[in-house]
Amino acid sequence: MRKISLLICVFTLFTISAGYPKTSLTNLTAEEFPWLAGHPVIRVAPNPGFPPIEWFGEDGDIDGLSIDFLLLLAEKLD
Repeated sequence: MRKISLLICVFTLFTISAGYPKTSLTNLTAEEFPWLAGHPVIRVAPNPGFPPIEWFGEDGDIDGLSIDFLLLLAEKLD
């Protein structure tokens, strides 16, 4: 049951995110732009025991859906 719920959540996230503009950052507030400029590096603490959301791959790097979303966000903010 847990796997089915997780799959439904993942499918919903992908479906919702597909409807958003690919290059627009207009949803950021006036306060968020200077904050991001002042914090060029944002650190995260993954939970490696939570696949498929987060885990460490064989190469020791973090893998999973959360890192995919973070990399996409970083690409849009760059």
